[in-house]
Amino acid sequence: MDIIRPSDLPWRADRDDFDFRLGGVQAMTIYFSIDQTPEGGIQLAINDDCGGYRIFGPKYDGRSKTIGRHKLTPRDVEEIKRYLARVGEALS
Repeated sequence: MDIIRPSDLPWRADRDDFDFRLGGVQAMTIYFSIDQTPEGGIQLAINDDCGGYRIFGPKYDGRSKTIGRHKLTPRDVEEIKRYLARVGEALS
């Protein structure tokens, strides 16, 4: 698993993408990030509050800049589950 830079993670409560559940308990934030290396390489990762997993692109070396980020919605999760179920069926 690749390590994502702390600056990419939603650690602060004043960030727009930081979630809280009722009662003040912090909810897990899951998001996709698109990063670009200085050489122009593109990296796609799925991240949470503790780290991430690089799905595509060159290995992270700390020099990449985040150029896009999408917080997953419940609808996104359901659609992704549908696609992953189809992959599982295809591999069976």
